[in-house]
Amino acid sequence: MARTFEVVGGPSVLDLMISHWYREQDGGRREVQFQAREERADLSLRMVVNEASRENEDGTTWRLKGRLRILGQYGDRVEGIYNSQTRQGIFFVLHP
Repeated sequence: MARTFEVVGGPSVLDLMISHWYREQDGGRREVQFQAREERADLSLRMVVNEASRENEDGTTWRLKGRLRILGQYGDRVEGIYNSQTRQGIFFVLHP
């Protein structure tokens, strides 16, 4: 069974797009932070967004793909749906 995170807070659409299209000075992508729940634990997830595609006409729901950033290193690949208006969604950890 895939590990699942319920997103309960996260970036605005502007922060999301800036993180996706603009690079840091070292050439890496910027991270965005999401607040999430996994079972009964509250978590803070840092994610580098590699793909973002619009899921609805008004541009508030996004399909995101990226990697979690853990202790400065790329971690698990994640994919999910995120609503930038409600700032809620769901992420799934992808296994190689």
